[in-house]
Parts: sequence; C-alpha cells; structure tokens
Amino acid sequence: MAKYIKLMDGLKSNAGEFQYKIGEVNVADNWNTTTFDPATMGGFNFSTEEKILRWIHRGDTVYDVEIPKDAEVIDCPSPNCPHGVFRTNKIILSNPRKLTEDMVMEYYSKSDLPIKTYYQCIVVMIYKNYLNIAKKIIEDKVDKNNIDDCINEFERMISDKHDGSTPIFKYDDLWQEAKEIYNILVNIKNS
Repeated sequence: MAKYIKLMDGLKSNAGEFQYKIGEVNVADNWNTTTFDPATMGGFNFSTEEKILRWIHRGDTVYDVEIPKDAEVIDCPSPNCPHGVFRTNKIILSNPRKLTEDMVMEYYSKSDLPIKTYYQCIVVMIYKNYLNIAKKIIEDKVDKNNIDDCINEFERMISDKHDGSTPIFKYDDLWQEAKEIYNILVNIKNS
C-alpha cells in the first residue's frame, strides 16, 4: 500500500492560503467533484512517496497524510504523474519534517514516473538547489537516445513564465547552476 504524503511551506499550502491544523481533521471550504480543475475542484491535494518527486516545488516541509473514513478521495488524471495526484475533502496531517536533499534522493530512488516527468524534475531540482539529484536523474535516465527530448523539455520548462506566453529559451538568461546542468545535457548530446 502506498504511503500518502503532502508538501507545504510550514503549515500553509503554497497552492492556496489554507492554514492546516496538525493531527486534526481539516475540512475543505470548497469541494466540487464535477471537475478536475484544481481552481474550482477545491479540496486538499496529496501524493505518494513514489510520485512526490514531481511536486518537490510545493514546499519545504513533508507531512504524512491520513484520510478520514468518511472522506471522499479523487485520483485526478495526470499524464505527468499518473496515480500521483489525489484530492480529498478531509485530511489529517502529521509528522512534519523539513525536506532535505537526502530525503529527496530517497524519494527519487522510490520514484515511478513517466520519463518526460523526470526531465521536468531536473528543472525542479535546479530551482530547489538539489543539483546532485538533478545530476543523478541525468545519469540514470538520460542517454543519446532521449537527449533531444530531455533538452527540449528542459528548455520549455525552465523558460515557462506561467503567464500564458510562449516560452522562449535563452541560455544567457540561465543562472550559474542552471547553466551547469544544461551544459551536462549538451555534452551528452555532443558526445
């Protein structure tokens, strides 16, 4: 059975302003099961240890998740994270612990994600300053057969401003750590 976990910044979700109570049942203010749009669906999101790598950007604190018996749970469709995006109307959080690089490496070792999602996770690891994990993902998942796909996804994801505009990749816009990882990818392509 999968272990459910949730990431947040302290006690507050960075996907909303809800202030959670630890060890108590938290009840969603909004719960709409007729949609999968997170903005209108409401509820509380959570994932599994095998899928949480995709969501590392969601916080600095990991919580264990317990679902009350009378709660509703929806497994939301996600091509980037199949069976790793769940929402519920009631949730109990416990065992808060600050996220560390060692913890993220352990989640990576347990991870079960589509290959394209690992390319996205490389960028997430750069943003979170987990460069050793970004390099490990490259070592384990990237080779001459998929390097073009990986570079394309890296360029798209690192350039996306999430404002509806078309991402435009510019190497000179990268910061030092992002250039380091990008150069590793280019070296694989050119080897």
